[in-house]
Amino acid sequence: MLTGVVCKLLCLCLSATSVSDVVAPSSHRQSMSQSLPVDLESLQPLGASLEQALLPLWNSAWNATEINGHAQHRVACPGPAIDFASFGISANDPDTWSRGTTGGYNGGAVATLHYDFGMTGPVPYYLPDGTAVNGGLPQLMNMSAFLFQWRRDIESQFPDPDFNGVVSLDWEAWFPLWEVNLADERLWIYANRSRELVRPQLPPHATPVEVDVAAKAAWNTAVQHLYLQTLGLAQQMRPKASWGWYDYPACSWGRGPDMCSGAGLALNAELDWLWKQVDHFAPSIYLCSQHTCSSHDAAENARRTSATVSAVANISARLFGSAPGAQRPAIFPYTDYIYYDTQGLPDGILPTFLSDPDIRTSLLIPAQHGASGVVIWGSNADGNSAGRCEALARYVNTRYGPTIREIVAQREACSAANCSSHGRCAENFPGARASGNQCQCFDGYDGARCENERVSAPAFSRGRATKSDEQR
Repeated sequence: MLTGVVCKLLCLCLSATSVSDVVAPSSHRQSMSQSLPVDLESLQPLGASLEQALLPLWNSAWNATEINGHAQHRVACPGPAIDFASFGISANDPDTWSRGTTGGYNGGAVATLHYDFGMTGPVPYYLPDGTAVNGGLPQLMNMSAFLFQWRRDIESQFPDPDFNGVVSLDWEAWFPLWEVNLADERLWIYANRSRELVRPQLPPHATPVEVDVAAKAAWNTAVQHLYLQTLGLAQQMRPKASWGWYDYPACSWGRGPDMCSGAGLALNAELDWLWKQVDHFAPSIYLCSQHTCSSHDAAENARRTSATVSAVANISARLFGSAPGAQRPAIFPYTDYIYYDTQGLPDGILPTFLSDPDIRTSLLIPAQHGASGVVIWGSNADGNSAGRCEALARYVNTRYGPTIREIVAQREACSAANCSSHGRCAENFPGARASGNQCQCFDGYDGARCENERVSAPAFSRGRATKSDEQR
């Protein structure tokens, strides 16, 4: 996903029927040291519980009059407008969604990406010429200055203290994992400068391996501190929102010839401290067309999507348990209504919209693995001309929207038949088929069919990876 692109999102929450109920109560945020800007033991749960099977939410700059504080020309879109309500989709008002002149999400955005450059405090990074910005390395950044600006950013960009949307932080200057930065020549500067930083602190005869060990340890400590402080302050200031990191957990981190290789999956365990703190996982499941990816037919797209969401579900089950009543971070995979290899085409050339089988792949497979929702990302350029606007509206009205409506009905029927309408079906969540439990219960319920109402919800603080009593 390109930094700085104005995005629009469709958040398919397996959830309730109003925007105020987008995110579920969370009790999985971990206890942290007092060095954080907030005592995370005292954090309140998220907003109202998810009480239905599927709720589509469209968060976009669709034909908006203003984007990022800049006036926009409203496109005269031929043909009928998108009738979101007829598909069960709750849509933000395009005149109030925009981030306005002060950067605030004035319309109660339900899902948004938050980039590292200029939107999330002074994140450290290096320019291509090697110039350090904000210290360059997490080890050298001014944390006090970062938190001061991050607090101001939250206040200006999310001015409503009761903001309850889904926010995925998208930091693309570098990766939190040392090994992944080493795998990309463009990011070697972070390892090289980290080595230079620790070398004077080591004995003169220290070997390259010893330098690497010390540099990696210093990097990991600083990154963990930065990520958790960033999340902690956001969760304190906007406790009803759901906070996560876009593209994480990753399926393979680019390691190995196949998707979700063992080497790549093993790296996710090094970020267990992050998974215990986020409110939602936000992996990427964008699909590629056969125009560019000759091997990516419908079956291959389904296999890759299943591998990615299965990897995330396995992390969730390992850390938080697989019992129907276990409390876990939500899963919001990021997908698109067009194939990613047809984005950014010149004016006059229409992107390729997902085929009917791929629409179902991008929605049903995550739902079957226990996803709370799916965020469908797209560029504002997808509708910035009369031709593109008409094509997108026609596609959503005739194919995409009806498919969403059909899947909503299917998931609600499954919830009613199998989970007492008090949970979502998760047929392929780890352990579901072996145990016969295919439900993930909504807050306040447990049991194989979510038939038991709890007298009171477990009093776990956000972020603590505590398995339910059924898993002990």
